[in-house]
Amino acid sequence: MVNKGISPNMYVLNALIAPLCKDGKIQEATSLFDLMTQRGIKPDVATYNMLIQALCKFGDWSLATKFFTDMIGSEISPDAVTSNSMMDILCKVQGGEVDKGDCISGTNDS
Repeated sequence: MVNKGISPNMYVLNALIAPLCKDGKIQEATSLFDLMTQRGIKPDVATYNMLIQALCKFGDWSLATKFFTDMIGSEISPDAVTSNSMMDILCKVQGGEVDKGDCISGTNDS
């Protein structure tokens, strides 16, 4: 697409990120997110939600928290989906599934 001179927009990139997140291909999804921001394409709440949900599902609490912080810093308002994902992290932390320090230090051995 890019090689043919067609510049993808947020909707196209979101459509590419969604199946990667669903399939647990987190590294590829975050690489597309990085490409999006490097090209000056502003992610929306759906972009962040896809990534945060996938990171929660596959246990990367630290990166999910980082994306949430980035989302807030980018002045994108969380919605109900975002809130539910973040509550999931908090419940797992409080329930002992995840050490509280994991969300800060970037480790997760569970």
